[in-house]
Amino acid sequence: MKITKIEPQKNNHERYSIYVDEEFYVGIHEEVLIQMGLYQGQTVTQAQLDQLTHHEKEHKVIDKALNYLSYGLRSISEMRKYLMQQSFELEHIEATIERTIEKLIQMNYLNDEEYAKSYVRTAANLNRKGPRKIHQELKQRGVSESHIMTGLDEYPMTQQLENAFDLAEKYCRSKTKYPPAMLKNKLYQYLLQKGFAREVIQESIDQVEFSSNPEEQYDRLNREGERLLRRHQRKYTGYELQHRVSSGLYSKGYDYDLIQQWLLDKEEAFEEQR
Repeated sequence: MKITKIEPQKNNHERYSIYVDEEFYVGIHEEVLIQMGLYQGQTVTQAQLDQLTHHEKEHKVIDKALNYLSYGLRSISEMRKYLMQQSFELEHIEATIERTIEKLIQMNYLNDEEYAKSYVRTAANLNRKGPRKIHQELKQRGVSESHIMTGLDEYPMTQQLENAFDLAEKYCRSKTKYPPAMLKNKLYQYLLQKGFAREVIQESIDQVEFSSNPEEQYDRLNREGERLLRRHQRKYTGYELQHRVSSGLYSKGYDYDLIQQWLLDKEEAFEEQR
């Protein structure tokens, strides 16, 4: 058998069509062409053609990997998982995937330390996540503890405090319906979920201004109190009714003095139930 023609493909000049005895045999990547040392007029055996086909199938694995990397950096674990989920026409695919990963590491296309650093910078600068959240996400992506800690060095304490404070202010602006005490508790939980350390959260909360217009606070308390009154007066009267309504207001985080003022203002409503 003889290779009678080798021509570049029209839609991809990195790929070549191989013709054997005047008939199309296979399309291959330029790297496989060079690896096999093929040339027009070369006499080949069936074993050589089988080897050519095998190398082309293996090259498709690295092509798939490079395409995956074109959308963003990946950890070694992410790459392995992705390739294992693909359908390749190869026996012993696990070994081929490991060889592909080793090649990508040698080419510095896969580097978990640099991946961790980049991931931390993006999560801190764009998403303003806390370091604990970032640590958890990197661990889920198969990055080692040592690389995670190296990556987190890219996130200084000053930036953590700045991010936590900015998130706190934004959160408070969107939650104006809550009284200060309740807002503080909700803010604490919110920043905890975002992955910040307790000391960072506390320092950020200490810088936030929680004071609000007393009249607005009283109006909110009044609406909540009226709602609780309507709900409980179906079953309770007198002192028990007042106790349940005031307990409900305390649990919502309203100021003690403001609640006492409201109870005095609503004294007749409670007396009517006695």
